[in-house]
Amino acid sequence: MALCFSAGEYACPVWSRSAHTNLVDTALNETCRIVTGCLKPTPVRMLYPLIGIAPPEIRRAVASRIERAKQQNDPRHPMHNHSSVPLRLKSRKSFVASVSPSQTGPSSERCDLWREKFGPP
Repeated sequence: MALCFSAGEYACPVWSRSAHTNLVDTALNETCRIVTGCLKPTPVRMLYPLIGIAPPEIRRAVASRIERAKQQNDPRHPMHNHSSVPLRLKSRKSFVASVSPSQTGPSSERCDLWREKFGPP
């Protein structure tokens, strides 16, 4: 799991708003099925509670929020005090404009997002 998720989530704050995230999610879901021994008819929403980790979209959202908080708070960050430029294409969403910074720790944020999306465990 660690090998697949680390490769699947590498630099995810950058590409998480791409149209191709479904391809990465599919590969991660297949890996979860192999690890848990679940068959194809098992709903994807049931895989991640069996493993005990948050789904990929939640993990990407938390990673993006943490990166945004680093950008705002750390003066050593390359994008500290970066002002966004006008967008040339309406289909593109800037990381600076579309992600709010993290207010709490990563684990509590993952739990909060998971509860919002799937309800209490």
